[in-house]
Amino acid sequence: MTEVTERLKQAAADRVDALRDTICDLNQQLYDNPEIAFQETRAAAWLTDLLDRDGFTVERKVADLDTAFRATFRDSSREGATVAFLAEYDALPKLGHACCHNMIGMGSVGAAMALRPLMKELDGTVQVLGTPAEEGGGGKVIMAEAGLFDQADVAMMVHPWNVTASGANSLARIRFDVEFKGKPAHSFMHQEEGSNALAATIQTFNGINALREHLRPHNSMVHGIITHGGEFAITVPDYSAASIFIMTPEIGYAREVYEKMKKCAEGAAIMTGTEVSFHSYQELKHLIPNLKLAEAFDLNLERLGFEIENRGFYGGVLCATDVGDVSHIIPTIQPYLRLDKRYTWHTPEVARASVSEKGEALLLNMAKVLAMTAVDILTSPDLFKAVQEEFRSTIGQRERPEIWVA
Repeated sequence: MTEVTERLKQAAADRVDALRDTICDLNQQLYDNPEIAFQETRAAAWLTDLLDRDGFTVERKVADLDTAFRATFRDSSREGATVAFLAEYDALPKLGHACCHNMIGMGSVGAAMALRPLMKELDGTVQVLGTPAEEGGGGKVIMAEAGLFDQADVAMMVHPWNVTASGANSLARIRFDVEFKGKPAHSFMHQEEGSNALAATIQTFNGINALREHLRPHNSMVHGIITHGGEFAITVPDYSAASIFIMTPEIGYAREVYEKMKKCAEGAAIMTGTEVSFHSYQELKHLIPNLKLAEAFDLNLERLGFEIENRGFYGGVLCATDVGDVSHIIPTIQPYLRLDKRYTWHTPEVARASVSEKGEALLLNMAKVLAMTAVDILTSPDLFKAVQEEFRSTIGQRERPEIWVA
């Protein structure tokens, strides 16, 4: 590490401390005013107003999303990397910020604001990409399709969790809805004239349950619910619907499982004399963590006094996230930092912890470690080259089952 890099890292950390009240107050404000996917109008306005006042060039409603934004700052005339911090700020229905997206948003915004006065000494650009609707909406997927990540070279964000792990991955996910249309009839007097759409849905689930036995091991899962099963028990249901999720370690295999799920539904339609259709298909790709970038992140965690529980690749978080799609476009990491190992995520206890004394301390460290890792990228051409080379070598690879075991 050069003296310049060391000095700028310390300056970034000091700047976060100077911004403590601003960062923590807005974190509390987001907690007090939770907004669900694609409805984060106040959150997006508060974050963009803050970045605008701090001197960033702010583009609102990007990718045709009312609550997405891009904020950019560059102060050097020399070319350099563009580092994008990803901000999430959507809440969970009925649970508020039980996934700590208030902390994620403010960690990224705080990191960018900490770097802003240092950019005259850094060759490159810092961005904040405001990404709505991680919880179910896939905002980053929409933004990726619109090219919002094409102008960045590296993407980073930090997620509070109950472990600390820099090289965290995610599962791939496919969500789809299936509908059956049958023919109504009196259930007891003319049942032979009906075609039971609910029976088709039930047979689909029976087929899926039989198929589970033949899915690949190591974190391949299928889950679903019946969203409509009929109106009245005395009438043969002429309409039924279900919502189904597939999670696997890699998107290619998820697509294979989807085709098998479709066959289960199509077979059920033949059995029951109903018509089947498929709707609301959505993919989230698996996250490919950039381990060179994660190594730099680890060194900065150590500087801040963190105990690192999982170095390098970590396959222990069995969930999907739209950050995965970003990692297929540019080098990306979404490290996890331990908030409290006792918590079960997506619970009221986690939401309250996001604004606790411990939560605020973690939030400030999230901003610091993001800013410090950005300094590494912007001051070390060798590190940036290594990050890019790893990305090029891994982006086309298929799954490696032995490393996906939790």
